[in-house]
Amino acid sequence: KLIPAQKKWPIHETLDVLRNRGRSFLVQYTLLAGINDSLADAMRLATMLQGMDVKVNLIVYNPIRSTNFTATSMQDIKRFQNHLFEQKIRTMIRFSKGSDIDAACGQLFAAN
Repeated sequence: KLIPAQKKWPIHETLDVLRNRGRSFLVQYTLLAGINDSLADAMRLATMLQGMDVKVNLIVYNPIRSTNFTATSMQDIKRFQNHLFEQKIRTMIRFSKGSDIDAACGQLFAAN
């Protein structure tokens, strides 16, 4: 729903290509409260990535006034991360600076 390119390049086809390349890769996963941050979402992500040499960057969403999206709580981000750890998926949480002054990643673009 959020990524129009998904229609042209379905995620499962993209993962099949990556799986067959035999190389490690990085997944950037932006957590949006109530959209893709539930334990069920973590389980689906872990299932999709199972057996692959992958690292997941969990990205804390920087709120933009022109959208209805909100950031996931740190407690829920940690819960999401812990589920991925339990499934042996390397995961880290990526923070950006400047959200307190609306200058973090994505926020400056939205201001123009």
